Amino acid sequence: RQKKKQAVTQLKPVQQANPKADIRTRADAIDYLVRLSRSDAWQNETSGFGTETSDPIANTFFASITTLSDGQLEALYRDDWVARKIVDAPAEDMTRLPVEFVYDEEPEEEKPKKDPLKDKSDDMKVKEPEVVEKAKAVEDIEERLNDLDWMPLMYEQTCLSRLYGGSLMVFFFDDPDELSDPLNEHMVKGIKRIEIVNKSHIYPESWYPADDEEKPRQVEHYRVELLGQREVEVVHVHESRCIRMDGRMVPVRQKMQNYGWNDSFLQNVHTAVRQHQVSSSSAASTMENFITKLLKVENLVELVTENEDDTIIQRIQLAAANMTVHKIALCGANEELSFQGTPVSGLADLWDRFSEIIAAAADIPRSRFFSSQSGALGGNAAESDLRNYYDRISLQQERRLRPAMERFILFVSYADGFDPETLEFKFKPLWMPSDKERLEVRYMQAQTDQIYIQEGVVLPEEVTNSRFSKKEIDLDSMMIDADHREEQQAIEDEAAEKQAEEDKLRFEAMANGDPNAQPFGNEDPKEKKDSLFELVFDE
Repeated sequence: RQKKKQAVTQLKPVQQANPKADIRTRADAIDYLVRLSRSDAWQNETSGFGTETSDPIANTFFASITTLSDGQLEALYRDDWVARKIVDAPAEDMTRLPVEFVYDEEPEEEKPKKDPLKDKSDDMKVKEPEVVEKAKAVEDIEERLNDLDWMPLMYEQTCLSRLYGGSLMVFFFDDPDELSDPLNEHMVKGIKRIEIVNKSHIYPESWYPADDEEKPRQVEHYRVELLGQREVEVVHVHESRCIRMDGRMVPVRQKMQNYGWNDSFLQNVHTAVRQHQVSSSSAASTMENFITKLLKVENLVELVTENEDDTIIQRIQLAAANMTVHKIALCGANEELSFQGTPVSGLADLWDRFSEIIAAAADIPRSRFFSSQSGALGGNAAESDLRNYYDRISLQQERRLRPAMERFILFVSYADGFDPETLEFKFKPLWMPSDKERLEVRYMQAQTDQIYIQEGVVLPEEVTNSRFSKKEIDLDSMMIDADHREEQQAIEDEAAEKQAEEDKLRFEAMANGDPNAQPFGNEDPKEKKDSLFELVFDE
């Protein structure tokens, strides 16, 4: 009896349930086989720990969440501000700054070696006509891209791919071929229009074979539905005329179920969105019913017993009407009207916890998600979180946005006839340090350069050309030309030898009593004589 009373936890075989009791679907059968594979577990029959009948943890299994339909995604995006911000905020940050174009003036193997320590008079000369022409070409290409509204188009496609799980930008070229034919770049005369379609209206029709060298098992032809005001235009498009952008990556099996597309970014966060919005609605309801009115009636029990419900309701309505219209509460001799407040202690902490959950689920810092200055974690921590977020956005720019933008430029080059290989672009940094931070960095770098110069590590000319030879101050690189250093050293050695020869001749003339000998100036004659004697004897 004493042993039975003790809550002894021991390792023993798990007693299996009825094998055919709950098997209704293929998923149930797989789950049953998984449970059969376990032969032992920790159990406590007294407390129910580890048993399938009493332990809630042992009976908790992960179930797949129902995939959100396009209608649900559109309703969330249109009516719920949290869901909309999860979709829009990263897309806005990825495309809010224009890219910086860099035109490669000459191929690397043909570029002459430039002496960074050379006199800057060469840089002040009038630029060659070819350089001016290439710079003008960059401006023309950038103006052409802006005429096509390529950054707003990139933003729209990024939003649609995040919302639906994928999107397609279809280019209608001015060429003699059909849309279903592969694009012949030499036959393109221009771009008629550009359409962006989400994956709900895109159906893959054919794929490249598995042994294709460039695009194995990728979609070759799409069936695209273009929605109009009164009709739907159905076109069959070859993939070489499109720019594809996918959503959140999913395993291959789910991707095949989505007809080759990925998932929406709202699919795995909508539970957190629902919890956040339910908590905010509950808090708003609590504030609405913050004050509860309590009316004590002396003979309330008798009125209820005698079914005098109308009398009770009439009394309540009279009290409410007096407080609403006349701001006066009328009570009988033995009646009492009081107000009780709803306790809200801990509501702010609970709200912060749900805010942290939704920010973590969306992978967006609270300071960015809720447009607050510092968030609940303090200014320094919020600043660190924001920097990490911008680093992730920069990574998404390189992985997701750059391929689409490079393909866009390639399509425009087909129509306008420029060489896209010599045109490069880079994304501007999203995080910009303050003026104080920039000055502090420059001051520390100036101190470092001063130490390098004093110790003879670098030359002043090298520091000048490394830091100030570009449009902006360069604090990351140091240009050192070993060949130039050897030339400078040779010049200095030759000048020293020449000066020593002149000093020797002057000393010999003075020793011989030559009245035309030029004195050494304010130098100490004895020290100069000793040094020259050593030089003469050394020779």
